[in-house]
Amino acid sequence: MGAAVLALAAAGCMEYDAAIRVAPDGKVAVHERLALDPDWKAEAGDTFQAAERVITQMAQEGKRRGGKVERFGDDSVHVAFDYASLASFARAWPDSADEGKQWDRAVYHRLQDSTGPAEEFVLWRQSPPDRSKRTQNQRYPVLGFTITLPVPATRQNAHWVSGRTYGWRFTERMTHPDSVWIVWPAGKPQ
Repeated sequence: MGAAVLALAAAGCMEYDAAIRVAPDGKVAVHERLALDPDWKAEAGDTFQAAERVITQMAQEGKRRGGKVERFGDDSVHVAFDYASLASFARAWPDSADEGKQWDRAVYHRLQDSTGPAEEFVLWRQSPPDRSKRTQNQRYPVLGFTITLPVPATRQNAHWVSGRTYGWRFTERMTHPDSVWIVWPAGKPQ
């Protein structure tokens, strides 16, 4: 099963999104979505049931991490989490470095900024894909993140901004190391 999941991930036939909402009281709600590329699924015929295995693994991991799971057949899965604070969310985020991936555990810091205490959050970091290891017709996964804050950010590296929602989208077209990073005035202590 692990080999099928890794093969599917390496084929880049999936899209992952995480929508994170930080409440004024410091609580954090997270909604994760993993969806498979329907074109890939139709083209591959999925004779090894890799799609089913990937969706099943995401659903099981979501339950193991304490999330509320909603599965949509073998096409997608949504998982909702509620955390008491940013610190508890950062501790709960899976450390993919253990699996030999290029990204890191979420990092949360309470900083002293020039204007007072601030929250700093680094959710994800990655280097560009290694194209020398790419197989024919391989596509990399598309990863999207949004963070909605109770106040405007003072510093951030978002790819797009709409009000107090900051968004990032990572695709195979990455050409330099990139990350999800944001700082905003602190609310209640975490």
